[in-house]
Amino acid sequence: MMSCQFTLHTQHLKTPNDWSPPEPAGKGTMPKDLQDLSHHCDVASFSVLLVGPGCHLWVHAALFSGPTFGFGHSHKDVACPGLEMKLWGNDGLFSPGVVEVVPCLYPQEKSKGSQSPRAQASVKVNPASICDAIGLVLKLEHCILAVTKADKAGRAEGRVVPLLSSRVPDPFLLLQVELHVHLDGAIRPETILYFGKKRGIPLPGNTVEELLKYISYDTPLSLPEFLEKFNYYMPAIAGDREAVKRIAYEFVETKAKEGVTYVEVRYSPHLLANAGVTPIPWGQAEGDLTPDEVVQLVNQGLKEGERDFHIKARSILCCMRHMPSWSPEVVELCKKYQNDSVVAVDLAGDETLKVEDYSEHKKAYEEAERCGIHRTVHAGEAGPAAMVKEAVYVLKAERVGHGYHVVDDPELYKQLLKIKMHFEVCPWSSYLTGACSPDFTKHPVIQFKKDRANYSLNTDDPLIFNSTIDTDYGIVKEHMGFTEEEFKRVNINAAQSSFLPEKEKQELLNKLYEAYGMVPNAS
Repeated sequence: MMSCQFTLHTQHLKTPNDWSPPEPAGKGTMPKDLQDLSHHCDVASFSVLLVGPGCHLWVHAALFSGPTFGFGHSHKDVACPGLEMKLWGNDGLFSPGVVEVVPCLYPQEKSKGSQSPRAQASVKVNPASICDAIGLVLKLEHCILAVTKADKAGRAEGRVVPLLSSRVPDPFLLLQVELHVHLDGAIRPETILYFGKKRGIPLPGNTVEELLKYISYDTPLSLPEFLEKFNYYMPAIAGDREAVKRIAYEFVETKAKEGVTYVEVRYSPHLLANAGVTPIPWGQAEGDLTPDEVVQLVNQGLKEGERDFHIKARSILCCMRHMPSWSPEVVELCKKYQNDSVVAVDLAGDETLKVEDYSEHKKAYEEAERCGIHRTVHAGEAGPAAMVKEAVYVLKAERVGHGYHVVDDPELYKQLLKIKMHFEVCPWSSYLTGACSPDFTKHPVIQFKKDRANYSLNTDDPLIFNSTIDTDYGIVKEHMGFTEEEFKRVNINAAQSSFLPEKEKQELLNKLYEAYGMVPNAS
């Protein structure tokens, strides 16, 4: 999903008093392949709505690879003019820019070249006077420009998003928090192909379409069958320094384009290494990339992504159920990099496996608790409610990954509701892994919603599920009756249950409260 962060300045425009906004109309074309939208956005024409009485839109933006300019003029056949605007550039990748509402006389003269029409004087307009429809400012054939935040000085924030269906996103969907997504399940297929070719590692396909036939799917499989998908492509990425850093960097870009303002991404350092790990994963030959250096590279990629795409990203290091011997080192890495992007430890993998030396996982989590490392555990996904009980009361998990089957134990569920245990819910994932009934109307998250449980909405493994965060939001809205207020509550819950330090957590919450027009603690 393409996103463009911007600032909006509202200023007074002299127009007739009987103003009414014109209907938005798509003008020009946008590429049909929305998955490749950011690479085909060379020229696009828009018809836009004015954001309020006496307001006029003007756009300035910049490409990462060069400038993008915006210019516009009034339609002379409407009482209060809309704005026709064109953006163009090398590859359509938007970086932060500025959107200004500038004063002008009516009717406004068409601008010459790329110069902005300006009036001599201007007066700031309080956003309270902006029309109630703030949020949906312009609509294209496949995109909208949405304003999601405004302050008393007349500034606002928003982004450009593609419409993946006929459903127009509501403003509250444009600022999200995601807590459960796997780095190795969120790699771009183009990146897999690049490193497969560069390293001479065979893949099941030579194009994105061919590759996705093997690694993506849209009908339910069992959890073990889902986990087999990683075998197709991880050999192309694991053990390569450039690849490890790049997938972290690109992950941040992807989430920024989806409108995620804060994300916690998880991965196993050992599954990306080819040295200092026994056994060496994915059938690799021994190399020199250790789990420790993997964490360093991911941290670098996340930080550079934060710098370039202006969102916040932190990581969670995963212990693997089938490899308890790795768990002590995972916790040591959490301790070492606790103040350097890493915020927590996780236990992932197939819950149904019988692990002979489970005590290593338990010792690792005891050490994590002793050292103040935050803890989450995959539990109650494919496994029974007893796995959730073990995660909370034995491993002392502060959050539960998935946790759907907790509802099968009413007493346990009641206890966890009482202590506000956070459940990291992944609706589309739970369908495709067979974790829940294929009938969405019977999904446990409906019970969570009814009981006002503490939970978030997440993608899990968007590469394999061929999804974005909008996929999961769309499912719960269409099939589970989610409302605007519930979406707001879910994201506030996610921020409150994040593993950020308290000061940063409060900053995130304040950002959401302001964007959603909410009073603190109203969730």
